[in-house]
Amino acid sequence: MLVALGPLAAYLLGLAAINLRGRPLATSGLRDLVVLAAAVGGFVVVGPMELFLPDAAVAVFGVWTWAIMFGFYAACALFLALSLRPRIVVYNIAPERLHAILAPVALALDGEARWAGASLLLPELGVHLQLEPFRSMRCVSLVSVGPRQSIDGWSALHDQLVAALAQERCGPNPRAYSLLSFALVMIAMMTWKVWDDPVALVDQFRDFLRM
Repeated sequence: MLVALGPLAAYLLGLAAINLRGRPLATSGLRDLVVLAAAVGGFVVVGPMELFLPDAAVAVFGVWTWAIMFGFYAACALFLALSLRPRIVVYNIAPERLHAILAPVALALDGEARWAGASLLLPELGVHLQLEPFRSMRCVSLVSVGPRQSIDGWSALHDQLVAALAQERCGPNPRAYSLLSFALVMIAMMTWKVWDDPVALVDQFRDFLRM
């Protein structure tokens, strides 16, 4: 329970804090996916890693086998994040408000910028994106459209958007309280398990790690 729910509880606490602070937050798709991979990493550890942990490697490397498995999982997650098309995720903002903020930012970066509904084309910057809102969590993703994208252009757009959002203020997202509640329930369950029998917990960890 500690291994599986610990990272997820921390992730939910972070999301709740972002949505309660009253300011939007923009992050790259790479960072967003890496953090998500870390959040579900506990379930990977107690699931596939524990199930397919090679006994021959444990006999040779001991507990360091887990470090190798963690490194392999991190490499796979990073490879997946780098292979996806560019993306920017903006938390705690309505799509209409983001559209209004993004319009002058796009024109400042590229005088030829033009909109087509929720799609934005920056030809000089080499960026073509579409706004994909997740209204229930007041989150919007700027997702690339088409395979030909400029990484430098996306980096410049991210930096300018972060600067523009720094002055923006918004109310807390009410859905954040549900995230906070789930995280606190998980933390309470883990705390109770640790308090109930800490000696047995240590023994279980040793057995789990093959120590």
